[in-house]
Amino acid sequence: SLTVSGTTAINTNTITTSGLQTYTGPVTLGTGVNTTLTSTGNPITFSNTVNGAGALTVTTGGQTTFTLAVGGLTPLVSLTTNGGGSTAVNGGSVTTTSGQTFSDAVTYPVNTIFNAGAGTLTFGSTVTPTVGGLTLNLTADEMVFSGGAASIKANNGITLQSSTAAVTDIKVGSNAVTGTAASLDITTADIAALQAGFPLITIGRLTAPNFSVTVGNATFLDNLLIQSPSGVINVIGALNTVPGKNITLDTGASIGGGGSVATSLLTISRSGGIGTLATPLHTNTLQLDAQNSTSGDVNIVNAGSILLVNNFKNTAPAGELRLTTTNGSIDTGTVPVSSANGRIALIANDTGAGGNITVGSSGINSGGGIIALHAADTITLNGGITTGGGAVQMIAGTGPGINTAHALFAQPANPAAPTESVQDDIGAIQINAPINAGAGNIVLVTSANGTVGQVGGIAQSAGGPLNTTGTLTAVTLRGTGGSAGGGAAITLNQATPALNTTTNVNLFSCTYVGCPDSTPSVPPAPPVLSRSTPPFTTAPFINNIAAQPAGQYAFGSIVYISSTGTNIQGVGTANDFTFYNAGNFSLTGIVLSARNLTFEASGNIGITLGTGPITNNNITPGGTLKFLAGGNITYNQTGTAFTIGTPAATFDRNLNFTAAGNIDLNSAIFIGTAGSLVLNANQTITKLPTNTAPPLPANSSINFGQVATGTGTVT
Repeated sequence: SLTVSGTTAINTNTITTSGLQTYTGPVTLGTGVNTTLTSTGNPITFSNTVNGAGALTVTTGGQTTFTLAVGGLTPLVSLTTNGGGSTAVNGGSVTTTSGQTFSDAVTYPVNTIFNAGAGTLTFGSTVTPTVGGLTLNLTADEMVFSGGAASIKANNGITLQSSTAAVTDIKVGSNAVTGTAASLDITTADIAALQAGFPLITIGRLTAPNFSVTVGNATFLDNLLIQSPSGVINVIGALNTVPGKNITLDTGASIGGGGSVATSLLTISRSGGIGTLATPLHTNTLQLDAQNSTSGDVNIVNAGSILLVNNFKNTAPAGELRLTTTNGSIDTGTVPVSSANGRIALIANDTGAGGNITVGSSGINSGGGIIALHAADTITLNGGITTGGGAVQMIAGTGPGINTAHALFAQPANPAAPTESVQDDIGAIQINAPINAGAGNIVLVTSANGTVGQVGGIAQSAGGPLNTTGTLTAVTLRGTGGSAGGGAAITLNQATPALNTTTNVNLFSCTYVGCPDSTPSVPPAPPVLSRSTPPFTTAPFINNIAAQPAGQYAFGSIVYISSTGTNIQGVGTANDFTFYNAGNFSLTGIVLSARNLTFEASGNIGITLGTGPITNNNITPGGTLKFLAGGNITYNQTGTAFTIGTPAATFDRNLNFTAAGNIDLNSAIFIGTAGSLVLNANQTITKLPTNTAPPLPANSSINFGQVATGTGTVT
């Protein structure tokens, strides 16, 4: 045996005893000396520190004990323990410059750091904490865990990281091969050696040296954090955790690779791009927390339904924020979804699990970018949408009426149209919170396959006004056309106390296969499908809707209320259309088709047709075109062809002008045998909601500035 009291300087190559060896004081290895300490089955104990730029090998069938730090003042060149015994690392750290090999079982009683420098850190047996709550930090330019499955025992967190700048890439999983130059390789065998139960497994660091991380196929049994200060993280295989465990990807650069990530909660932060528009990051997670900064886009494709938690934003200037599900719904929860003037796109597809989008109470803000919500089934807006001038596009449903081959949906530059494996009768938009688009256009489209009754469609509640100085386009696609063919309603009259504020409006209830042209045919006349006139050549999105062979609108009722002088560019339905404007209203377009058309205003109504004439094609037989004003009604002459009816084609429908003030008819009206003209001036208007009509003039009158002629009745 050998016992040394006090300071020990070892400058020899070998010390061999048959008994124990004990070094009670600090031990210093000679520089450049390779020393082997050997005992035949008895303990070798270092009761104090061990330092010095030499290599140390400890061989014993007994226990090797390092009571205090090893290499804390002067790192060893290397450390090897073998001989079939065990090693107790009790001092909290082992530091070498060129490698560490522990061939026997290792225990540690405190938080411990193994730093093997530029060499390889090898554990050939088990690594076990002796008490609970301990962390383990493994730092080396290469690692080998050859003790078998679950040999690195669980306790508290574990960190695996490179030591020097020589490592430029950390490879994880199936793409990791031990010994690869400039790479820290964490192989599938190394991952299997990590016993289940670590609260967190951390790979990489957030401080220099700089490196990237490349992940192949890898499955972890515990929560996983992969981090890099400014290098990319590329997932090229399938990165998974077992159910109930989470993954965090944290980098100052980009995240991509074209692989997939499957976990319960995926957290991505400090990234310079998450996927690309051409190559998205594929995930399979129940919850997502993602934020990107500095530069780049965010493009994530998740396998199933997903709930956003904590963050979902891209603060990179003009960077896109896109999330797609392959089969499932998207719920933004309480997360404020945002971008910095970049497009925000949520696309929920359905192959059996349903494809809905629910915008939670914190809403979506694009800072000037476009917001596109595409859902295979329904969209529910419980939080406000604000674009600052960008357009809003909401598509719910996957019926054949949407032209999915249109350039608007071209991949990968644009968000795809929603898809589902079996087209169904689900397609609805429910607006329960404001949409504020500034000068941007608002497009609302639902698309379903049903042909009976009014199902789905577009609706708003009291808290959901639509606000744009641009154009509102709302289209429902359902039914086969006509009064018996079903349809989906557009009900945009519930916003209160703030009403809808829009500059231009296009509202169409079309069949499930598409819309007719500007002026639909009335059977037996042939359909009109040229798509050559407004609004189908001018209004946002409408030209992306397929032409409907039957040339008829569907039986979805349309109701719309506005607080501004909205310009109605187009209306189409086989059911009734009712419009109310709080204030003055001017009708300029005549792309109007309904069973009954009713235009109400609390102020004056001006009829100044930009094209014409209004004909029987605009109103179904027996229907009524009605103007109801809390002030005056003025029918202005804009051209001999811009009239109600013509001498050759009289208006064989009911025409009603009712005003609390005057009615001035300054353009021609041609009434047919089956039509009627009713003029009521100085009337009490009681139907107008909440708003007070202007004071009634003392002497209201009906003035004919042009001839009203025909064979119908005039009241």
